[in-house]
Amino acid sequence: MTLTLFIDERVEKAQRMLRAIQAWPHWNEIALCTRKEYGISLAQFQARLPEYQRFLALCAVYPGLGMTSEAIDQLWHSHILHTSLYDQFCETIIGHRIHHFPSSSYQLYGVDPNNADDDCTTCKLPSIPSTCYNIQLSSGLQEEARQSILGGGQRFREAYATVFGELPAIWSHTGHS
Repeated sequence: MTLTLFIDERVEKAQRMLRAIQAWPHWNEIALCTRKEYGISLAQFQARLPEYQRFLALCAVYPGLGMTSEAIDQLWHSHILHTSLYDQFCETIIGHRIHHFPSSSYQLYGVDPNNADDDCTTCKLPSIPSTCYNIQLSSGLQEEARQSILGGGQRFREAYATVFGELPAIWSHTGHS
């Protein structure tokens, strides 16, 4: 009973958060940035925006979620580029900063999160690339990073299903649309 109550509270909180995110008055500025940075039309932005807003709502309530869609990630990048608006958004709407970790780019590491089994044993992650400072991760840290990448995607899929239902195709689409 307590676990069900906790899940229900998180679902309700995520849905309340989504309404607050949707009401944020600066989405048009973010749309202009996506056009400049990625050549995304206003119609494409508006089609992607509801999923980006759902992602943000889930990140506000569920820790450690991974980004699994390049199309949605472009909106996040554009949002972050508006540093003052992003800071204001995170502070006033979310209540804390939602950090972007580049390591959540599954394809960069040769992992298709949609074809991984639940314990990710079918995923073969050869090695984590060095950082931009050319520092190699030890094998232990490589495995930790691998599990973090895979776990973030799984946590996202589980949270999405719990709060919003079936995951739309855009979350498995890694190309630009």
